[in-house]
Amino acid sequence: MKILCFLFLAVPAASPVFARECYKSAVMQARKMTIENCPRINTRQINRCREAYRKKGDPNWSRATLKNCSSYATAGILECRKYYVKRFAAEDCGLAVDPKQVPDTDVLPGYAAPAAKAKTGNSPAKPGAAASTARRDKGPAVSLDDYGDDRFAKLMSKSKVGRAKGDLSSVRSSIMIYYGEHEGLFPTSIKAMVPKYLKEIPEIALPGYQATRNVTVINSLPEKKDLCSLVRNTGGWIYIADMRSTQSGEFFIDSNSLSNGKPICSY
Repeated sequence: MKILCFLFLAVPAASPVFARECYKSAVMQARKMTIENCPRINTRQINRCREAYRKKGDPNWSRATLKNCSSYATAGILECRKYYVKRFAAEDCGLAVDPKQVPDTDVLPGYAAPAAKAKTGNSPAKPGAAASTARRDKGPAVSLDDYGDDRFAKLMSKSKVGRAKGDLSSVRSSIMIYYGEHEGLFPTSIKAMVPKYLKEIPEIALPGYQATRNVTVINSLPEKKDLCSLVRNTGGWIYIADMRSTQSGEFFIDSNSLSNGKPICSY
């Protein structure tokens, strides 16, 4: 309750119900994140794990991974997901969340802080050793429907569409930077953008679709072809790589689901 009161005070313009639902939406999305979604945290925790083995005098300390250090792995997952709670809440509905005030059990259901003990398992290279493993998160303990009425579901859908549009805008900006640095030529493949211009192809999870980074590359596009007519309704991305077309370099969402009465693919 204290946490929620803090959240409400952080955004005085938002009603308590909206703030609570926004927070829950951010939490539900953050629970899907793994430590691989936070490269810096992942690297830091691996280094801490290896340092612990090095201090123990283990000759194979440099081979240690987070599979050998369950406590460091769990701590990394908690930190990563709390960061995403803050990010999703801010991006989706302008709600300020302090990651330090997000309970561990919100982002990792069923988690109980262990008593102080050694943070490493057996040697990472010892034959037959049963290495300590990170807690396996089985996902949300409850379904979205358990949280309330249709308003929450609508908020989730709006959040997903809003984030996809934001990713679409950032990709287009990266394409224009590529265009400017290559004498007016667009990339022939979206993979050519990674990692210099794009860290990675954004993952989108539109309402009714599974999260995906799939990109359909169109190498031949008839002139005056409506981009939305190319939609195969996969919930992924489409990139126009036909250098002869005036629509070359276009990158858009491959979905015919509706958003505010308009096809998402038109954005």
